[in-house]
Amino acid sequence: MKLETNAMLLVIATAVTGCGTWSPWSGPAEQSRIPRDAAVYQCEGGKTLAVRVEENGKSAMVIFPEREFRLEQTDSARYSNGRTTLHLEGSKAWLEENQTRVYSDCEKNGG
Repeated sequence: MKLETNAMLLVIATAVTGCGTWSPWSGPAEQSRIPRDAAVYQCEGGKTLAVRVEENGKSAMVIFPEREFRLEQTDSARYSNGRTTLHLEGSKAWLEENQTRVYSDCEKNGG
């Protein structure tokens, strides 16, 4: 009986560890919240800023790991909701909240 139990445990353990990448011990796989069509900027202080311009440039979505929000275009290089303002100039960007820069010297990846 003990030999059968050990053999059965060995079969189960082999099946579980041999089935692809899933494992009951590995936990959930993390997925990026950044859409494929978003521009990703590397900013001062090691910060990352992801932006997706929508509706032919009429609005922009700012995407953070914990939240995302929409800003409306105010001129050709600026998007705002009255509190937060995003500036996009070629491959450069910066983000202000209440007129204080919170993301500075951002350079577009691959840009």
